[in-house]
Amino acid sequence: MPLTTTIAPLPNSPVQRNIVQLPISAALYKQFIELSDYIDNNPKGDTAQVGRLLSQFSIELIDNVFEGLLTDLKAIDPNFHEVAKLTEESKNMVRKYMPWAFGQMSMERAGPLIAHYRSLMKVHSQDQSIWVEYPIPAELAARSRASIAEFQTGTVKSPQKSIEVLIDSIDASMEPLFYQPKNLMKFNFITNKTLNGVVSVTMALIQRQLRKLGTSLPPATYEPIGRHLSRFVG
Repeated sequence: MPLTTTIAPLPNSPVQRNIVQLPISAALYKQFIELSDYIDNNPKGDTAQVGRLLSQFSIELIDNVFEGLLTDLKAIDPNFHEVAKLTEESKNMVRKYMPWAFGQMSMERAGPLIAHYRSLMKVHSQDQSIWVEYPIPAELAARSRASIAEFQTGTVKSPQKSIEVLIDSIDASMEPLFYQPKNLMKFNFITNKTLNGVVSVTMALIQRQLRKLGTSLPPATYEPIGRHLSRFVG
């Protein structure tokens, strides 16, 4: 299938669309296209590669959102080493459970799953960069933009409140990135319960660590956080 180009504005555009936008590589997008073609032509093919690709997709999103930022922040505040450790643990969970879960499904169910993720992927016409985009409630987008602006200008009134906005944004992202595609798969009870449990525990640990950071966030971290997060809310 050909690439679908959108005329959507680039990140940091003044146009407000109330979306989250996360970058992915052209190589990863190409793999989604190739897997779509494979599924169309091999209805009884090997589904293990579906799990591997979704594992790679999830890890790339985690890295693009957190890795560069945490590298900078760890140099400012050692407490961010704990957050970095949690992101690595999250990636290990993805590597363990994603191939296991999706390797059990039939190829017939893989088609709608890949189509769902491809529907979130946009190629920006200005520079051909590729982004995963999905809407969030207008109220949450407005709170996110206001919080990011405070970070960028170093005028954060309540770090704890800003952390809660980030947690709300992560929660909202789980619907299109995890729960909707998981429901498309119609997993059996054991697989469904296992995946829900892994995600629930991981999210609880991340939220707890973020709230802990919010009680002692150094002002020197404000501007790097704001600059980084501004890329992701449109």
